[in-house]
Amino acid sequence: MLVTNARFINVSGWYDVTVTPDDGEPFGYTVAPDDDAETAVAIRAVVAAQAIPIAAYVALLPGVPSRVSAAQAKLALDAVITFPGQEAEEGVLVGRMTLLDDLEAVIAAIPVRAVRIWFADANVWERTHPYVSALALEMSLDDDAIDALFIAADRY
Repeated sequence: MLVTNARFINVSGWYDVTVTPDDGEPFGYTVAPDDDAETAVAIRAVVAAQAIPIAAYVALLPGVPSRVSAAQAKLALDAVITFPGQEAEEGVLVGRMTLLDDLEAVIAAIPVRAVRIWFADANVWERTHPYVSALALEMSLDDDAIDALFIAADRY
């Protein structure tokens, strides 16, 4: 197993990593201090054995909201076009994709039911919530991109 991109996501000791299994595709994982799942235990062992550095937690920049409503977050994600689509007959746009579409596809593929429940039912998205960080990692979004999305969401 290869563990990369380790970074603390809060002051409570949670950290994100990218895990590449010996026989599989890379995936993002958030490790909590009290997480005793087999994957978390294996990640901690690799981090310790290989002395993998974990990047320090960086507090939010001024102007970045610490939380937005789920509706605000989804509207901001839907405003970012990731594929413009094509114009079909009568001016109808076909195949347009947004960051929200991309995130929904990622959510649907995640085997952890708790993440799918959180995405569907959370009323508020906190910038430092582990699921926000884990999903950003899955979508290759860096901290600056997430900050920008939270700033945009705060305007809805």
